[in-house]
Amino acid sequence: MGTVRRTAIVLGAGNFRRSPSLNRAGFSASAKDFVSYLIDERLFALPSGDLLDLFDSDMSPGDQIERMCDFLDRSAGDSGSDGRDVLLYYVGHGGFVGMNKDYFLSVAVTREGFEGPTAIRMADLSSALRDHAGGARKYLILDCCFAASAFAQFQDSGLSGVICSQTLDPLPPRGTALLCSSGSRQVSLSPCGESHTLFSGAFLEVLRNGEVSGRAAFSLEDVGRRVKSLLKARCPEDWVRPEVHSPDMREGSVAHIPIFPNPRFDAGLADAFDARASYVRSLESLVEARTDQLQTVMADLERSYDITLNLLGEALDLRSREADGHCKRVTAFAMAIARAMGLPRDQIDVIARGAFLHDVGKMAIPDRILFKPAKLNDKERAIVREHCYHGYKMLRRIPFLAEVCEIVYAHQEHFDGSGYPRGLKGREIPLGSRIFSVADTLEAMTCGRPYRPARTLSAARVEIQAWSGRQFDPEIVGVFLKMPDDIFEDLRREIDAHSYPLAYPSNSEESA
Repeated sequence: MGTVRRTAIVLGAGNFRRSPSLNRAGFSASAKDFVSYLIDERLFALPSGDLLDLFDSDMSPGDQIERMCDFLDRSAGDSGSDGRDVLLYYVGHGGFVGMNKDYFLSVAVTREGFEGPTAIRMADLSSALRDHAGGARKYLILDCCFAASAFAQFQDSGLSGVICSQTLDPLPPRGTALLCSSGSRQVSLSPCGESHTLFSGAFLEVLRNGEVSGRAAFSLEDVGRRVKSLLKARCPEDWVRPEVHSPDMREGSVAHIPIFPNPRFDAGLADAFDARASYVRSLESLVEARTDQLQTVMADLERSYDITLNLLGEALDLRSREADGHCKRVTAFAMAIARAMGLPRDQIDVIARGAFLHDVGKMAIPDRILFKPAKLNDKERAIVREHCYHGYKMLRRIPFLAEVCEIVYAHQEHFDGSGYPRGLKGREIPLGSRIFSVADTLEAMTCGRPYRPARTLSAARVEIQAWSGRQFDPEIVGVFLKMPDDIFEDLRREIDAHSYPLAYPSNSEESA
């Protein structure tokens, strides 16, 4: 391993006072076995002075953070010419807490009578590692639920920070890699009857067994790939799905750097391995370059789509009888509700486009009907209602809008089945359409129309709650009612500041 100094920290707990049902013997066995692996001279060979074992510590979370900072500061004093590597292993209970849904790692707090916080916030842990091990390569192995969420706390020091500041200064030479037991939305399983957790059992098996090859050491990415294959083969019906995360630093992704010794290294195979590795690296570089080119083209294409959609939405506003900015407001409201529901970014993007283009089918409705100043008759009303299907037909021919067109088709459906055009009911209605229904009603009531004044947000909340279970999905209404008023008020003011009034009259029937 050259002159790189390695240090390790072990965190976690086997018992959780606030979650007694999570008492798992596998947590303790996994932590103990990893410590044994680290100090084994035949394996990782870590000097005992370079190991900080805080598993089942009786210190408070704050004291544990302080203890880690002191440990990292001392180990930085003699790191050698090539710097150092810091490994942090956690096994236990992870989750979210607070209004901002901060990710946390639970630790044991066993002081008599002490009922304070029982967890370390990932934001505090990442700050400690950046401040006290900033020049080190940092490797995190997290065996807990929703572990991939932890990595978001480390991305401010990566490319996202560079993009925000438009400078390379925040980009550290060495970064952080994470091997997590589960994705952001996966529960990390700890099956009964197993001596270790599902992930750590496979993880330690891969580290201890190695493989007969000319590779002297494995990277975190190598280990993660082997753990994933082992778990999939061993538990095909019920297995966690490990992920590796690492942003590019000045020296490249640290997840690719060999760090875990291969106990079955065969020097006689080294030359053949080096030749194969060189070929693989060349091939991977070529694939990476082509992938980057493809991603750039796709990003440019998506931006072009969005620019086109934006222009189309503005054209719809100009032609519509609705107030200027209607498409933008209802889209902003729908996105706010979708975010409050915790939906992923790609799904929110689809919902936003569906909300923005919900009335595109009205381009097929004759002006004499769409802008008729008098009350519509039954035949005319039926023609107006066809705009949902017209919009669907327009958009379904564009592969990029395959999911969007379904939202447009169902945006006038009601939760109880009384809507149109197909009378869909409950979850038969696409989620984006159900979210749109609440957002559209909110926009219509609070922004007003030439034929009726705007109502207060409180009045809109009362009205929407009254129609919960009939026009609106009760679950979405529940999320909406918990959202602060200023979210919608700020969005409306921001959009209205860039809008202008329309000069033609509007019909009061068949609201958007």
